[in-house]
Amino acid sequence: MIRDGSAEVIDLDGGDIFLHKDDITVVAAEDSGEGDASYYAVAVVKATARPDLNLYNLAGATTCHTGVGKTSGWNMPLGWMLRQGGDPTTFAASCAPGADSDEYRRHLPDGNPAKWCMLCIGDNQRIRRHKCERDNDELYYGYKGAFRCMKDNAGEIAFIKHATVLEAEDIDAYELLCPEKPYRRHPSQWRNCSIGRVPSHAVVMNKLVTEEDATHVFEVLNTAQQTFNDFTTYGGKNLLWGSKTTRFLKRERMHPVTFLGMDYYCNTYALQHGRAAPNC
Repeated sequence: MIRDGSAEVIDLDGGDIFLHKDDITVVAAEDSGEGDASYYAVAVVKATARPDLNLYNLAGATTCHTGVGKTSGWNMPLGWMLRQGGDPTTFAASCAPGADSDEYRRHLPDGNPAKWCMLCIGDNQRIRRHKCERDNDELYYGYKGAFRCMKDNAGEIAFIKHATVLEAEDIDAYELLCPEKPYRRHPSQWRNCSIGRVPSHAVVMNKLVTEEDATHVFEVLNTAQQTFNDFTTYGGKNLLWGSKTTRFLKRERMHPVTFLGMDYYCNTYALQHGRAAPNC
């Protein structure tokens, strides 16, 4: 709808910005209090998880992902594993919403949607409607959903952003998996125990939008964010934007690749295409 002009504004994850980079321009970015348009991708487990479970010993693990093609739940952990010589196809079972859709099936490392959807629950009713759909009808979709998947013991590891586990009332019941020793740490140590720093969600418009319209949208967003905060009284969190968003940062019709940064762009390109991008 953005591409065709029947809608004007949407808030997208970095993975979706990558997928639609030829049709959009970035006009604003979410700031979760870090002072810039970024956050950290982390791997979360229960503190009681088997002691040998770490980022270098993931074969046979069960995993919870925010969605196929998404930044902290898919592109970063799978890309990190591949760069380290790991193999995501050795996961025993997963919930990766979108895995069985025509649009995202091609991004699976082994082409086996059944395994990547095995742990999903849909709407959790008897007939499991919406199972593995890449939206909120699947209860294990997104940051909160992937965290719930791990918390419900459906999967051992949740690949999410750092702010999600920090919101947990029982935060001491969880640990982060770290790239360096010690390989498991308390969630409060996310700055030194993450898979990487990644671009935040961004507000995007059609690539042909005028500077005047882009500025208008930015101003309206900031006014709305200050007025309505996170909209939690209207039906839930993370609706129009992330509930941890403290403000929007203007991005002056920024090209999507510039916004994503070359590290993230090159990592995602290699993951999705099986080869390095020509400019990486």
